[in-house]
Amino acid sequence: MVLINWFEVVVGKKEDVARARAHAEAAAKSVLVTTGDVQAKYQPINIVFAVGGSSGGLFQTASPQQAFEAARYQLQLAAVALGGNAVVCCRFGYESHATSSLGCSGTAFTVNGYGTVVRFS
Repeated sequence: MVLINWFEVVVGKKEDVARARAHAEAAAKSVLVTTGDVQAKYQPINIVFAVGGSSGGLFQTASPQQAFEAARYQLQLAAVALGGNAVVCCRFGYESHATSSLGCSGTAFTVNGYGTVVRFS
């Protein structure tokens, strides 16, 4: 009996975590990320930093756009976690790296970015 109750608690928590993660991912897609300012009243919350990457493999090539989108998405998730509506005044940088795997050489990209999370008034 004790094991069954423990199992129900653990499963319930995992489902709650999965539900919360899905909600945060959906909310992140609506967060504005901009390299400039916005013409709206807002309250700054905090500065956030993110890193995204893309690496080529045997059947795919690395994409700087994919690395950028991963970094932007991490900024959006950080904004949701802080209760923000946007990340403003963002700055991005990138690096490319030579890679080698199974005798094949390629390129990997890393994009880092930071900005200020704001909540609209």
